Amino acid sequence: MFKIVLVLVSALTVNAVVQVVPQSTRVQWVETFTPLFSKCVAYSKVDSILAYKSVSETLYSNNDNLKVYFKCVFEGLNMIDAGTGNFLEKELCRQLKGVTPEIAKKCVELYKHDRDIADRAFNLYRCIVQCLAKSTIDVKDH
Repeated sequence: MFKIVLVLVSALTVNAVVQVVPQSTRVQWVETFTPLFSKCVAYSKVDSILAYKSVSETLYSNNDNLKVYFKCVFEGLNMIDAGTGNFLEKELCRQLKGVTPEIAKKCVELYKHDRDIADRAFNLYRCIVQCLAKSTIDVKDH
């Protein structure tokens, strides 16, 4: 019986990464993103469960629609300068629990040359998560 369960579990495939950010931080992020959730899910056409879990559980995958979702949220929260497309470090720190000036600067600097704002938004979010993560679980694709 144990061997059957093990085979079934190992056969499950998910193309995702889970990084464990403190729960209180994730709860605050969900609260911050909630007013824009429906609008940005509709705009990006991302699966709503994926969008929600990407914040509530810091479970995310390399998904183009998810990238557009983060662009929409960050723009809606005025974390991106509308004129330049650059991220506003002070706004990231002010609105996202756990983000320090050092984390904001590091992540903005790493991805400032990404031409596509959706890619930049997603990469910036991943960078913030990685900086705050206590541990990482990489769920491999088969």
